[in-house]
Amino acid sequence: MLDILLPVSRLTFLRECLTSIFESTHNNKIKTNIVLVDTAEILGDFETNLWQSQYVEIIKVFSPGASYCEALMLGSEQLKNTYVSLMNDDDLVHEDKFFHQLALIQSEECDVVIGKLIKFPRARGLSLNLTSYHAYDFKFLGIGPFGANASILMKRTWWDKNRNLHSINTPSWDWIFAMQSYPSSSIGYAPRSIYYYRQHDSQITKTSLYKREFMDEIAPHLLRFWEKYGSYEVSSDLILSYVFPRDSLSERKYSLKEFRNAQLSLKGPELSGFVWLKYQTLARWIAHRFFKNQNFK
Repeated sequence: MLDILLPVSRLTFLRECLTSIFESTHNNKIKTNIVLVDTAEILGDFETNLWQSQYVEIIKVFSPGASYCEALMLGSEQLKNTYVSLMNDDDLVHEDKFFHQLALIQSEECDVVIGKLIKFPRARGLSLNLTSYHAYDFKFLGIGPFGANASILMKRTWWDKNRNLHSINTPSWDWIFAMQSYPSSSIGYAPRSIYYYRQHDSQITKTSLYKREFMDEIAPHLLRFWEKYGSYEVSSDLILSYVFPRDSLSERKYSLKEFRNAQLSLKGPELSGFVWLKYQTLARWIAHRFFKNQNFK
């Protein structure tokens, strides 16, 4: 029934990750193949019997030096089942994640199902996650990578059709992939916390190289996305509560006026400015432009 694509670049959290997957699949009697794509030559002697059963099988694929995108493409050659899910080797899932997502994708005939993503340990500073969502709109991708992460579960036919839309090696692949594929797809949303995103110092998103490459790659795609989908009516309260819910110091909500009057360190919409902006500043700038140019209900 289900294949899980799991690129592996470290062993530090892999046992916890596999245990989490096993408890969510075996315990719910979901026939599952876990495709481990080894990008760092670390799984040769790694024993996987502990996480295999009559319901769960583990397949190892070796591709030293492969990027995240390359690992997903290579792992996709091993897919056997009707549905596909993604997973990161340092994250965890709720014990009923796959059960709920499979039920939703089958009952509502969706192409893709996403759910709430919880960061742990607790995020510091501005919270940019899905914990406040009650519904999902692909246009939120113009403000941040909401729903563009490893929490998704999708039809294999949809994945096979869309996975090569943006196959270049870039740290922002998942966000760009979502901006290109979600608008023409049926997206289901499970309004519960089902995916646990681990924050730690060794994750790639913490590196300065990642941040520079991320800005270089994402800027032109975001501008094109806004040109195509940026003009529509939306509730300001909805966006405010979903995107930037709290000030990290005072724990109060930002107001629409504060967004509109924000003093941002960007002189204009030139692409060169994105190269050195940190992600949160980029997101604030997008939100500022969004609120300035939209009509609110």
